[in-house]
Amino acid sequence: MRYLDKIEENENKKRYEDSMIRTAKWLGDLKTKEPIKIIYNDQNGV
Repeated sequence: MRYLDKIEENENKKRYEDSMIRTAKWLGDLKTKEPIKIIYNDQNGV
């Protein structure tokens, strides 16, 4: 039983790490796109 718990724990850890990587990438993309959106909106008078 401890072996199966360890496997499940490792799967959860991997899922968490993948989620953190995706979140960090999303935040990085957001930081680069947000200034572009602001500049675009200012040019169009929005």
